[in-house]
Amino acid sequence: MQDAIDKLKIPFQLCAPQAPYDWSRPLLNMTRAISFPSRSRLRYILVFLVAVAVVSGVFLTEKATRAARNLTHGGSLKPELLEPQVTPGITQITLTTKDITYDTLRNRIYASVPGNAGANANTVVSINPLTTQIESSLTSGSNPGGMGLSGDGHYLYVCLEDAATIGRLDLQSQTQAPEFPLGMGAFGRPNHAQEIEVLPGQPESVGVVLEDSGFNHQGIAIFDNGTQRPNKSGQVPQNDVMEFGGNAVTLFGMNTITTEFGIRKFAVDANGISVVSSQPNLGGNEADIKFDNGRLYVSNGKVIDPQTMSLLGTFRLPGFGYALAPDSANNRIYFITQGANDFAPKLWAYDLTTFLPVGNVSIPGLSGWPHELIRIGSSGLALRTDANQLFIIQLSAIQPLPPAPLPSPTTGADSVIKLQLSTNDLIFDSGTQKVYASVPSDLAGIGNSLAPINPVTGVVSQPVFIGVDPTELAISSNNQYIYAALDGMAGVRRFVADFFGASSLFAAFAAFVALFAFFFGGPKAARAAKRSSASWNVSSSTAVPLGSEAFVSPSVTYGP
Repeated sequence: MQDAIDKLKIPFQLCAPQAPYDWSRPLLNMTRAISFPSRSRLRYILVFLVAVAVVSGVFLTEKATRAARNLTHGGSLKPELLEPQVTPGITQITLTTKDITYDTLRNRIYASVPGNAGANANTVVSINPLTTQIESSLTSGSNPGGMGLSGDGHYLYVCLEDAATIGRLDLQSQTQAPEFPLGMGAFGRPNHAQEIEVLPGQPESVGVVLEDSGFNHQGIAIFDNGTQRPNKSGQVPQNDVMEFGGNAVTLFGMNTITTEFGIRKFAVDANGISVVSSQPNLGGNEADIKFDNGRLYVSNGKVIDPQTMSLLGTFRLPGFGYALAPDSANNRIYFITQGANDFAPKLWAYDLTTFLPVGNVSIPGLSGWPHELIRIGSSGLALRTDANQLFIIQLSAIQPLPPAPLPSPTTGADSVIKLQLSTNDLIFDSGTQKVYASVPSDLAGIGNSLAPINPVTGVVSQPVFIGVDPTELAISSNNQYIYAALDGMAGVRRFVADFFGASSLFAAFAAFVALFAFFFGGPKAARAAKRSSASWNVSSSTAVPLGSEAFVSPSVTYGP
């Protein structure tokens, strides 16, 4: 035991210093190593520093002179062309912005650049989306913010936040009208425009979301050539986001500040605005709304019927929805939303008919909070963030999602047929001898559908779209109707069951009846026969279209 202890002591003995260490040696050596320059060398160094200072002064003076020559009559600097960062199909421009809008008439993007920007401060600049270059400065003012462009491209309205006014630029004559004030808030603070929307068909009138300098909501007001109409919305509940409903007499406001998250419908007349209806919990935190082709779209994925203020459907986004751009002309809607796994915001494209995703693309270098997403031209989008970024995105950059294939049945040793198919519910129709499965929305190409399955062979027939997020299914005792709960619209839809089992046979029969009637009774009789054959199979059901979809089966919707 003693030998083992002695062996353990050896390493410590080897590491111990043999004599006390003199800590003053390094200091002495450092002092000896330092050598001071001679007096003549100091003179050379001083002359060099003076020369550098003179050259720097000349350079800065020349730069200031050039800047003074570039002053416009409005007192702002002509914008410098910025070198964009280019990725195939996506171009990033480094630019500090408060708002962006697109001029379809001139194919230009207008961006308001605030006073704290490093370049082009206190201006509204015009950007060519084809070259991604800043071409000119349209106007100047004290800290420009929100903007609104008239539908005819005549006027551009700009909030000048430091002056608490709105300026109007005539884009045809390139002249600027006198600014008009926005009044004082409830706490005696000046108001500024949090958002500006030009009334459809009334280019000299604007709706303004008012906010005072303490960031307190002060309602929505209507201004005609700078004169405010008497009635505006109240301070509570807040309506900090607004959107006109395709005309000048209907306005929608959304609360994104408190958990009420409601959307309100306002009537607009000569006296201002008044509440028509209100529905809570349709909006969300930091949400945005857009109106397109008779529908209200929310950046959280919800689709609202503006007439009834009810939920029509929900796009199932992979994460938080920041911004949106509906495009009903091409049956698409675009969202900036977080990813399901990495939380990195992506651009996602969805089909407006089926509510299913059709493609996405990552945006390299995106940082900060994504704000406005707008359609530009026939094949592009523009996105701005609060981190000095403006992206020009070609739709061709979006990578399409391949549709999920129909599963093939496999039979195990136990003679059990297995299918790899995600479903929410199953029912059996004894009339058609088929199993029907509700397929959720996360299956690209075949989601949001009812899939007929042959229980003997396990073969899945082509799924039929029935609505957003189908879950529970039920079938009537006489096998006439199938009921599907649609979580995406908070309702239940009823379908004629035999459309799913014999729709092709019925279509052939209807065509035969119409053709027979045409030969023996003429065109009018053919049209009557077609209507009669349709009602024979539809029974008392009424077709209820959703968006631009055409259901294979006539349906009745219950709820929400």
